[in-house]
Amino acid sequence: MAETGMEILWQGKPPITADVVFVHGLRGDRIRTWEKGTVVWPRDLLKDAIPNARIMTWGYDADTMHFMSAVGQSSIAALAEQLLDDLADKRKPKEARERPIVFVTHSLGGLIVKDALWQSYVHGRTEHVYFPRKAAIKKHTAGIVFAGTPHRGSDQAKWPLVATNLATKVFKDNNPKLIQALIRGSETLERLQNDFSKIALQLPIQTYTEDKNLAVNQKVVENDSAILGFPNEARGILPGNHIGMVKLGSSTDTGYERMSNCIANLIEDVLESQQQEGL
Repeated sequence: MAETGMEILWQGKPPITADVVFVHGLRGDRIRTWEKGTVVWPRDLLKDAIPNARIMTWGYDADTMHFMSAVGQSSIAALAEQLLDDLADKRKPKEARERPIVFVTHSLGGLIVKDALWQSYVHGRTEHVYFPRKAAIKKHTAGIVFAGTPHRGSDQAKWPLVATNLATKVFKDNNPKLIQALIRGSETLERLQNDFSKIALQLPIQTYTEDKNLAVNQKVVENDSAILGFPNEARGILPGNHIGMVKLGSSTDTGYERMSNCIANLIEDVLESQQQEGL
């Protein structure tokens, strides 16, 4: 059984200036999703690019049928709330609570982060903030990286194809109940997109598309689904198919260079902005 909860991969060299949080997708794992051979790049490589950042990875029960069941919306909401709880627990000291956060997500794990940030925003906009540590997470988010996340298709009718691709090509499961559960999840996808769009323009966003097919002439998540189309969105390509795009085994891998530079730049940009505001 995959490990769940938040694991610290790199504590960071003082002074710790940011938190980087990795969130895997369905049937993924908080370690194996990011692993190639013996290298887990958030643990083994990224610390060299951002030595003063604390690097964490979050795991959850990634069973697809539970995640995208008929009650999938409440399941995603519950996971999003748990992510907020677990991350807030790691940011208890006041100085930690105010650190910038960068989220790095793969595939449908991006849905959890989108919902978590929406919930954090909701916690913070009430007249009395009952959970200030949860509310602080959205406030201090410095950026989000989405790799192969199916936000929504430009054509709503395309989601059944994405669902079928995920089930048959990624999960290796031809169970029609699984495919139908994923298709029903399109309603959840639209709800998440609508909520997230209300807060997304305040956040730097990087989306990555996959450049290789997992099957003949077909990507799992086509570009028009993996791209949000927001003005504050930078777009890039990661070498590899839907699974391999986040499995990076060397500091010279093109994918690693792009991802590590992106994460480092998001942190550097927010720290420079804070410094300018403090002048």
